[in-house]
Formats: sequence, structure tokens, C-alpha cells
Amino acid sequence: MKELREFKALLISPYLKREFDYYELTSDKGRKVIPFKTAGFLSESFYMPDEVEKLPGEGHLIFIGSTIDSERMVKMMQDKGTPIVRYSKFYGGRSEYSNKTGEEGGYSLDIPKEPSYVKALLEKDSFLEAILERNPEKVRKSLQELNKNLSIPVLATSFLDIALR
Repeated sequence: MKELREFKALLISPYLKREFDYYELTSDKGRKVIPFKTAGFLSESFYMPDEVEKLPGEGHLIFIGSTIDSERMVKMMQDKGTPIVRYSKFYGGRSEYSNKTGEEGGYSLDIPKEPSYVKALLEKDSFLEAILERNPEKVRKSLQELNKNLSIPVLATSFLDIALR
């Protein structure tokens, strides 16, 4: 059996960093998943352009909220090759801060502000493999399978294709 490539996820949302209790996960096929909390990686004011430009190269998937500053950060990273997941109470709708949807904000995926959704994504190996293969069609297919087991579906946007080019 071939060894599966490690998967690294960046957890940038302050809420998620506080609420997500997993330091290492294993996908349903045995892949090692490292949720990397960026505490100490970004400055207090965070979202400085030189810091933001480094982030896409640090992981395979980025989870971030939808404040105005977060959306500004997403705009700086949306075409840098790493899919960005909106982790937000505004799931499926418009942000009360910027009045933008997840897609308008530049996010690749949209999930509810619930740590179990992060865990579900990171434990679904077909999803992780599709991200590593940079294959948006496979990502969407894996999400269809995953969504069958979720009460609220994970939403994909057109930025998924842009991020995985």
C-alpha cells in the first residue's frame, strides 16, 4: 500500500483556533492531517500584505472567517493556488460586515461556523486527495458524497477552480 501524502490545513479564524481541539487528524483512508493554527505566525494586526503572501504556500487548504479584514486577506490570496474556506455564521448568505457572499468575497468553499464541518472535511480522504491533485471536479464530487452525511451542505464557489489552476 502506498504511503499517503500528508495534508496541512491552516486555521486562521480566531474562533476556529479557539474551538477546534484537534492537533492531528487521520483521514478515513489513514492520511495524516495537520491542522496548523497560525497563532504566532501573523502579527497582532494580522493581514499585512507581506505576511498574507506567505500563507498559501504554508498549507493545502485555508480556513478563515468573514470579517472585512478577513475578506481583504482572502482577496490577496484567492488566486495564489490554495483553496480558502469561509468559516462563518454568514454561511450561504451575505456577510453583515461587507454585504458580500462567500463567492463575492473570493472564498472557494463556504461552511457553517461549526468545528464539526472542519473536521468532516479534513477526515474525508477523497476530498483531501482531490485538493492535492488540484482537481476541482473531483473536489465537487467528494463534496457531494460528504454532503449526504451533513445536515447543511458544504458549498463550492467558482473560486475553487481559480485556486486549483
